[in-house]
Amino acid sequence: MDPPTSDDFSSLPLEFIPFLPLPSQTTPSPIQNQPAPAPALPDPNAFLSFPIPKKRRRGRPQKAQTSFQFPQLLTQKQQPIPDISEEIIVINKDPTNEAVIGLSAGFPADSLTEEEIDARVVTNIGGIEQSIKEQFPQEYTKSNVIIVGAGLAGLSAARQLMRLGFKVTVLEGRKRAGGRVYTKKMEGGDGNRVSALVDLGGSVLTGTLGNPLGILARQLGHSMHKVRDKCPLYSVDGKPVDLDMDMKVETAFNRLLDKASRLRQLMGDVSVDVSLGAALETFRQVYEDAVNKEEINLFNWHCANLEYANAGLLSKLSLAFWDQDDPYDMGGYHCFLPGGNGRLVQALAENVQILYEKTVHTIMHGSDGVRVIAGSQVFEGDMVLCTVPLGVLKSGSIKFIPELPQRKLDGIKRLGYGLLNKVAMLFPYMFWETDLDTFGHLTDNTSSRGEFFLFYSYATVAGGPVLIALVAGEAAHTFESMPPTDAVTQVIQILKGIYEPQGITVPEPIQTVCTRWGSDPFTLGSYSNVAVGASGDDYDILAEKCGRWETFLCWGGHNEAVSGNHAWSFSQWVKRS
Repeated sequence: MDPPTSDDFSSLPLEFIPFLPLPSQTTPSPIQNQPAPAPALPDPNAFLSFPIPKKRRRGRPQKAQTSFQFPQLLTQKQQPIPDISEEIIVINKDPTNEAVIGLSAGFPADSLTEEEIDARVVTNIGGIEQSIKEQFPQEYTKSNVIIVGAGLAGLSAARQLMRLGFKVTVLEGRKRAGGRVYTKKMEGGDGNRVSALVDLGGSVLTGTLGNPLGILARQLGHSMHKVRDKCPLYSVDGKPVDLDMDMKVETAFNRLLDKASRLRQLMGDVSVDVSLGAALETFRQVYEDAVNKEEINLFNWHCANLEYANAGLLSKLSLAFWDQDDPYDMGGYHCFLPGGNGRLVQALAENVQILYEKTVHTIMHGSDGVRVIAGSQVFEGDMVLCTVPLGVLKSGSIKFIPELPQRKLDGIKRLGYGLLNKVAMLFPYMFWETDLDTFGHLTDNTSSRGEFFLFYSYATVAGGPVLIALVAGEAAHTFESMPPTDAVTQVIQILKGIYEPQGITVPEPIQTVCTRWGSDPFTLGSYSNVAVGASGDDYDILAEKCGRWETFLCWGGHNEAVSGNHAWSFSQWVKRS
C-alpha cells in the first residue's frame, strides 16, 4: 500500500484526539519597552576573564536501566556524611551579580535585546514572568503547538511558548519527564535503612555563570555544591599514581592537543576529514620519549577522559571541529545539585500539559496543519517542535511525511552521537575519603581505557553514601551487553584494590543500578559530538524551520554534563513561526 499523502488522513484507522479547551482569561497586556534601572557595574573588561572549562578538563575538576539488590553487610560503623557547608554555593540576588550572569550569557546587562522585545518575551520587565514561577495565560490566543519529547529542551520550550500565548501539548514516550536527566531514589538495608537520590543521566552543571539551569536553580532557591578540585588517580594495582608522573603525562597530553590544533590550522579544509585520534597518535609516536607502562596507562586515562567529555571515540572526532563549542562553555564552578537535577525537571514540568507513554512514530504536515501519530492516536496542531535526541533521529524511528529536507538528513547523518554509562552503588556507610568528589582509576588495556575510569562521590549531595563509576568510550558500548552482576563485581574489585591495602574494608553495596542509555529506545545514546566530516553548522541546520515543523536537536544536554545550552532561547523560533 502506498503511504498516505500529506493531505489525506481519512483512510487511516486512527483515533483523533483534539486539544482540550482551556478556560479563558484576558489577553496579556502589551510589553512595556522601558529598560530596568542600570545596575552599577565593574569594569566591563573584567567579564572577559572568567575561567572557561575546556573539554579536556571536564572529567577532572582539578585543572533502559537494570537494577538489583545485595543483602546488607554492615561490617563497619557507618560514617557520618561530612559537613561541606563551605563547598555549597549560595548566589545572592544583587544587581552586579545579575549583570554578570546576563553578560556571561551573551545578553545586555540592563535591558532586553531588540529581538526579545519584538518576540514579546515578557509583558512586564522585572515581573513574575522572569521567574520559573511565571503565570501562564489561561486563554491561549495563538497557534496550537505539539512538542515531541519532555526532556529539558521540550519542557523549557513549552513554558516559553505557553507564556507567549501558544497552546501547547507535550508528547512523551516514557512514564516520566526529563529524558536523559533522571534522578532515581536508591534505598535498602535491614534495620538501618539507607537511601539516596542519584542522577543516572545528566548530573553536572558545567559552569554556573549564564547557565540557564544554574539560573533556574537560583530562581528556585536551590543551593549548588561546587565539585572540588581534588581528584587522585590510582594505578591498575590500586596504588596512588605518582604526582610528578601524573603532572608530566598530563602536560604532555595537553601539549599534543595543542600540536593537533596547530596542525588543523596548517591543513585548512582538509582537516575536516581527519580525526583527532589520528592526529594525536601520529604526534605521540613522533614525540614519544622513553615511557614506561604506567605512563602509557596514564596517557590512556586522559584519552578516556577526553572521550567522556565528547561522548565519542577519538578516532571518530573531527580534528577540525571537535572542540568548536569551547569558546561558548559556561564560566564559573562545575556543580552538583543537592537532591538531583530531577528537581529542575519537576519545576519545568509544572503546569505543562504532558501526555505520557505516547511514543511518536510519524510526523505529517499538510495544508491544514500538522498531525503527530503515536500508536493509534493522532494529535493535530498548527506546528510541531521535535526535541528528541539525535540518536532517535539517526535511527529513523520517527517517519516524517513529507521527508525532511536533504540538508537536514545529511546533518543528522554527519553529526556524531556517543555513549556514557554509569554504575551507581549505594553502600551501608561511607568508606572513602570525605574530602573529595572524584577519583580516577587506570587500566592497562587501550580498548577498555574508559571502563570505570572515573568515580563520582555523591555522598555530599545525595543524602546517602553513593559512589558512581563512569564508563566511557569504546568500553561504554561493550558495557551495554555486560551482565550487571559482572559489572558490579569488577567495580567492587577496583575499590577493594584501592582501599583494602589502606586497611579499609569495602562493604558489599546495598543496591546498584547499571544504566543502558545506548539500548534505551528513547535516547539510543547519550550526547552528541562533531564527528569527522561534520561541523558546528550541522547543529544550526537541524534547528532550521521546515514546513510546519521544527526539528530541534538537544545537543547541549549532555548525558553527564548538563549545560542547558539547548533548552532556553526560543524567541527567534517563535518570531519566525
